[in-house]
Amino acid sequence: MSPVDFMYFYVKDFFILLFLELVMLVLFTTNPRIGSRRDRIHVLSLMAICLALSVAREVDTIFSDVSLYPYTNMPRAIGTYLTYVLGVASLLLFFELALPDTRKVLLLAIPLALMAILYLTIIIFPTAENPLVVGFGTDNVFRRGPLGFTSHTLSVIYTLGLMGVIIRSAGSARRVDTLVIVSCGIGVMYALAIETLDIATNVLYPTILISTVVWVLYSFMKTARHDTLTKLMNRLTFLDDEMRENGSVCAVISIDMNGLKQINDAKGHIAGDDGLRAIGSVLERFSNADCRMYRTGGDEFTALCRKMDEGAVRRICDGVRDGVMQKGYSVSIGYAMRTPGMSVEDAYKAADAAMYESKRAYYQREGNDRRKHRA
Repeated sequence: MSPVDFMYFYVKDFFILLFLELVMLVLFTTNPRIGSRRDRIHVLSLMAICLALSVAREVDTIFSDVSLYPYTNMPRAIGTYLTYVLGVASLLLFFELALPDTRKVLLLAIPLALMAILYLTIIIFPTAENPLVVGFGTDNVFRRGPLGFTSHTLSVIYTLGLMGVIIRSAGSARRVDTLVIVSCGIGVMYALAIETLDIATNVLYPTILISTVVWVLYSFMKTARHDTLTKLMNRLTFLDDEMRENGSVCAVISIDMNGLKQINDAKGHIAGDDGLRAIGSVLERFSNADCRMYRTGGDEFTALCRKMDEGAVRRICDGVRDGVMQKGYSVSIGYAMRTPGMSVEDAYKAADAAMYESKRAYYQREGNDRRKHRA
């Protein structure tokens, strides 16, 4: 078969996958802010693996035609090997995108590496009549051995196991994240099942890429709801949550950085940004499903609290104040507990008023000269 014929059949069989690859390439080249550097590397790697998978699958399909190739051939053995190994690798890489902690990803890859070694028997003994995994005999007819479903079993284990880890780690603070990744996982499992049962072919890799597109676009939408400097949720998200979760908010905390103008004047805005990032990192430690932190202005931060008594709210205020102080900065904090009939907006105003009382007390302690020369 000529290269032109191969390209014709390849494009015909994998047009959807190639289209998705093109869409993702355009998204990444025209929107450099999509995802973190780690996510971009993972997605580009996944795209490359899916592309290699499609080529390997097409080689396997073409060279399995007994009418054209009546004898077992090495291109088919290599294509089959890559199809099995890279297929499982693509699943692992996709779900690794959503894992909260990727430091143990090398441990997750150990079963894949062992499977890759086992499946080398396809290349070493392609003409085996009774293969350990799969083989083709001398007549180029597919044969599955006792370990022939190892890749399928590992794919199911990876999919269910990693989905479980993602769901457990997300908790209630990232319910939407969980819903998105579970939906993608169900689609991948369905595609894997119908390919395993030989109901359809060439659906798993496009499904993985479609799921990746969904996850990338969802992540991009999330960035629009977060402050780019501190990584906390932004004012738009705060206003949305203030209205949407009016019934569940029990308290509002207002936080304001002290001395930002003086830092900007003395050391420049980069130093001021460093201070805001430091405060954001402290607030992030206290952010969870029951206490969501937002950057609502230049040096202003707000927390919406749920299911907390006043003692818990005070502990958060004290913890934030101490944590920021350890970073070498200072904040003024005020809070207000909601009472019957009080709206979230009214609680926000009350917390803001308490915060400004704290700020006035801070500057009275610091004195006017200290404010002017604060570094």
